[in-house]
Amino acid sequence: MAGFESSWADVLSGVPQGSVLGPLLFICYINDMPDLIKSLILYADDAKLFNKVCVDSASLQSDLDTLCEWSMQWQLKFNTDKCTVMHFGSHNDHKHYTMLDHSGNVNFLETAVLEKDFGIWSDPSLKFSVHVTNVVNKDNQILGLTRRSFTYMDLSLMKTLYTALVRPHLEYGNVVWHPFLKKDIELLESVQHRASKMIPG
Repeated sequence: MAGFESSWADVLSGVPQGSVLGPLLFICYINDMPDLIKSLILYADDAKLFNKVCVDSASLQSDLDTLCEWSMQWQLKFNTDKCTVMHFGSHNDHKHYTMLDHSGNVNFLETAVLEKDFGIWSDPSLKFSVHVTNVVNKDNQILGLTRRSFTYMDLSLMKTLYTALVRPHLEYGNVVWHPFLKKDIELLESVQHRASKMIPG
């Protein structure tokens, strides 16, 4: 109701959802984590460990154990079902890694053969062919929807629609997944050819 204020309440754990200060408070909450673990990358509420393990995989397992100790201390439990391992390189020995779940049990982490990270699909070979296929499929769906939605199409309208709806998918993160295989390049060009054929004349 207008003119009334909520009463004050103690927040015993967590960060208020949907608040303006929420992300800042969460960063303050996990701010000491990178000081403990050197192989850690943080982005928003996402954490990744990486290490060159062709010589010694024990250091990565040690970082995982430290991360679990930190989570127990700060009562911010990790969901081990969402934690996976991806092995890169031909000299990788594909070791198995463990983490403690929320009830204190030791779980082996699953080995991922395909992972979506920041909207980009990657695999251990780093060829990104799966990502290219997904992007092309999504853009073909958009072009099909565009063809069914507009009875009249000219160069100006198609350019506007293509720039606004199709190109963002083709260009998102392309610095990372820029294709180098001929089949992937031809697949991406097929989207442009299809779009140009939709213009009369």
